Amino acid sequence: SKRHGRGASDRIELDFGAVEILHIDSHTEYLGRLLGFRDFHGEEIDHRIAKGWGKFHKFKAELCCRSYPLKERLKLFDSLITPSVLYGSGCWTMTRAREKQLQSAQRRILRLICQPGRRKVTVDNGSVEDETWVEWVQRATHFAEEAMKTAGAEAWVHAQRRKKWRWAGHVARMTDERWKVLSLAWEPAKGRRNVGRPRLRWAYCLDQFFASYFDF
Repeated sequence: SKRHGRGASDRIELDFGAVEILHIDSHTEYLGRLLGFRDFHGEEIDHRIAKGWGKFHKFKAELCCRSYPLKERLKLFDSLITPSVLYGSGCWTMTRAREKQLQSAQRRILRLICQPGRRKVTVDNGSVEDETWVEWVQRATHFAEEAMKTAGAEAWVHAQRRKKWRWAGHVARMTDERWKVLSLAWEPAKGRRNVGRPRLRWAYCLDQFFASYFDF
């Protein structure tokens, strides 16, 4: 990926001024989205989750204050943190690992908001001890998810899928030749894929759903 000669320059001169050339291993933020050349969906998800954590710490005093009803705090979570994380998520190409990453981040924040305490449990010898960390995580996660349903907050994985389907419907209804339509139908004229399992594309889950639904 090392450039030589004219390609080694980090800027290019145009009529209206100099434009910075993005290195293949670097990235830049544009309109709130992280743009790069390597694993740009994975990096963007990491970037959005970091934005969500930043929003959480900014409003941590309100989100974690037990003086406020839990239902209201979860509504605040859904109106502040969820949009920060899922900004532009309708364009993400998702995998199971990425969905699990979203789910884990949401559950971790919810456990901090709900703050269920450690329970005392009786062990085999009759003594009373605190529940293990694993038991607490499982119980706290279940409690947080039930409270989230009661508050009407949506799981990030489900919300991302809904945004993707909404965006797909929006593009499907376009009748002109805007970039949104052309980029989805574009096929490379040259080159070939690397050996191995092909990477998932944005429309793969849509094609898979229609194939199973209509039994193609």
